Amino acid sequence: MCFHPRSDLTLPLMALPEIRRVVDEWANQITELGRSYLWVQVFENRGKVMGCSNPHPHCQIWASSFMPNEPGRSDANQLKYYEEHGAPLLLDYVQLELKKKV
Repeated sequence: MCFHPRSDLTLPLMALPEIRRVVDEWANQITELGRSYLWVQVFENRGKVMGCSNPHPHCQIWASSFMPNEPGRSDANQLKYYEEHGAPLLLDYVQLELKKKV
């Protein structure tokens, strides 16, 4: 997915409304593909350094019926935490971090 009609613009150089359109489309693709696939991943490609043949800024969206090992373990650990504590792990973590700032 190209970020912008101007092929030289990276996300940090784009205006906020333009970035918002990109992020909204990521969310749309994740929602749509997530109906049929177990795993959807969005990642930015940065040209030759990343082994990509397209030099312009863009991302790829992968969808698979297989859950990769690392996210699968994370999912299982978060479910276990929820079952033991009755609250989502990430929400508890954010609340702990916010308390540290006060």
